[in-house]
Amino acid sequence: MKFRSKIDLAFGGLMLVLIAIIVSPVFFLEQGTFFWVYVTFAILMVVWFVTLSFFNSYTFEEKHLVIKSGFFKMRLNYSLIINAKVVKNLKLSFASSLERIELSFGASRDSDWNRIYISPSKQEEFFKELKKHCPELTNN
Repeated sequence: MKFRSKIDLAFGGLMLVLIAIIVSPVFFLEQGTFFWVYVTFAILMVVWFVTLSFFNSYTFEEKHLVIKSGFFKMRLNYSLIINAKVVKNLKLSFASSLERIELSFGASRDSDWNRIYISPSKQEEFFKELKKHCPELTNN
């Protein structure tokens, strides 16, 4: 089962502002070598932001939860997931919403290195599916 990422208005607006900041200098620079280098840089940055922000998905496979964000892909073994809870934060993650699900995995749920944040559009359905694959999962 595959879930698309939820994109809330605040996050979408923030991405549009960042893109505008990156692109706006193009209108004020004189055409020359630096102009074309900057245009190339701006195009690459916009593509990077758009793919990482708006093309996220979470897929349940037989043994793994596959988390995709733009060009990146992560496989998280179900046996490693120990906790899942809804949080609101702005930490860098695979989430396109301020309302996220924090997945704790590995030996310790207290370490920031053992947490990942995702934002499936249908959270209740996602939790039900996750519970099927991780029966010992705790929700705090």
